[in-house]
Amino acid sequence: NSKASAGLRFVHGDVFDGLEPASKFDIILANPPFVPVPPADWHGIDGVDGADGADGCNIRRRYSPFADGGEDGERIMEKIVSGVVDRLLPGGFLALVSEFFLPAGGFALDREHWCDHWASQIDRWISRGGHCAEESQGFRSMLVYDEPPLDLATYCRRRAASEEEFSVWMKHLAEGLQRECVSTGLLFLRKPEEAAAENRAASGGTRGRFTLEGIAKSKPNWGLWTPHHLAAIQSTRSVTQRFFQQ
Repeated sequence: NSKASAGLRFVHGDVFDGLEPASKFDIILANPPFVPVPPADWHGIDGVDGADGADGCNIRRRYSPFADGGEDGERIMEKIVSGVVDRLLPGGFLALVSEFFLPAGGFALDREHWCDHWASQIDRWISRGGHCAEESQGFRSMLVYDEPPLDLATYCRRRAASEEEFSVWMKHLAEGLQRECVSTGLLFLRKPEEAAAENRAASGGTRGRFTLEGIAKSKPNWGLWTPHHLAAIQSTRSVTQRFFQQ
């Protein structure tokens, strides 16, 4: 209604491109496209290479553009994480919802492997943001994810509308991207306060801290995104409170 929209301004653009350079925020919330859509020139997609146009795979048509996160699903998430370096005020934070994949290697249940992979990935994205190295120093991040993760075959079954599509998904994720498993999750990033950032810059800077929090599924199909999963809601609230109190 008019009261709820008072003071709001809607901007159309590619992530932060539609904003004025000086626009900065205390809180940034994001639910970006994150589906790792196979490339359109792969066998069986949109009638390519002999697929039946009516009954064959229409993956890209179905997921584009609202859910298409690029071939690895991380294209938009990377732009957001890199962009918040300039867009957050000191002490501000980003909260982002996405799917999070783990590379193949037999470490699907190894939390240390999850931590190493995503700590490095987020640190790499943050380091690409900002106008100088000091601006990307000292960020704290936390990934809250469903535990245990979903195996790749189950994920592909859920995304596919046919056996042909299932084959395309498996080929893309297992062979093309060499992914092993996936979890739905919530990513939080917090920019350091000005005083903390100045201290880090004066001492040469330190790499931001990363926290990994697994939320156990009380039922096989119940995860972080299940609206009535009260245990997940309570656990998520508890870990986020600890994160912001540190």
